[in-house]
Amino acid sequence: MSAAAGWEEEEQAQADKTGGEAHKEEQLTMLLTEEERNRALEIKAAVEADDRIRNLSDFEYVHYALTRKSPEETMESLTHRVYMMQCFREEYRIQDTFEEGLELIHQYTQQQPGLVIDVQLLASSYNYLSVEDFAKFNPRAVKTHEDYRIFTGGSFYMLQARQPNFAAIREGMPSMVECEGASFANFDSHVTERYQHEFFLHYPYKMKEVFLLNSPTVVNVFFALIKRFLSEETAKAFHLGHQVEGLEGQRIDTFYNTPTRNMIRKVLEALQIRYKNQEEFSLAQCTGGEGLDGWWVDQLAEDSEHY
Repeated sequence: MSAAAGWEEEEQAQADKTGGEAHKEEQLTMLLTEEERNRALEIKAAVEADDRIRNLSDFEYVHYALTRKSPEETMESLTHRVYMMQCFREEYRIQDTFEEGLELIHQYTQQQPGLVIDVQLLASSYNYLSVEDFAKFNPRAVKTHEDYRIFTGGSFYMLQARQPNFAAIREGMPSMVECEGASFANFDSHVTERYQHEFFLHYPYKMKEVFLLNSPTVVNVFFALIKRFLSEETAKAFHLGHQVEGLEGQRIDTFYNTPTRNMIRKVLEALQIRYKNQEEFSLAQCTGGEGLDGWWVDQLAEDSEHY
């Protein structure tokens, strides 16, 4: 099956979900194993015992529980990341709301036009694929403190949107990044290091796979430079020089129409789901999966062994 046909099937499968089926799937995406719930409760207790850190929502405690940097990450290291994300929000006045996300995502796409081509729900696995064009990244647009607020704040809300429920967070985020045409004009070590140290090193995420398509030597050099910022598990998720079946010799953006308007709509729909779940979810009311399909509970238990 070609890549184009596969993506079309994913879109159609998502479009076919309606009524009670969609509601049940929404419930399934918020299901936890007892082990995951207990891990989230441990994180909640540690954060609430730390006078430096403001309390988070129960959804956010689960987010951290599902995205440990490694199985060996200590609670001290994890709570430090929580604290550093608090510092990030304070530094850039990030309110962590849907309304602000709408504004910053629009500003982000204006600052970096064409960088994000599409964000697409994969119906079979409930996670979100990001399709990007690295040759469109313009570090020269990131100079002032407000520029950094738009760049890192927009990135923050993009990542929040791609992790609207526990199924998506648990599965991890896949990305396809077109690299043909990228040059040293797309690199700035100061922007990269500031982005990593102020934000990305501390943000909770699980990277599933990152396919760097048609990557020239300059991208390989850049990846070697940023690899030192990545955990061993995240670094293994990157695949350089990848080719997409059915698109050999072509840039991935030839598959898409003008992306921005439709892409933003899909991102904002996912972001709205994220904040609805974040507001409504309670660990006290979470039963570890009782009353829902046993096969899904078994699958969650099996998957959680890998974290």
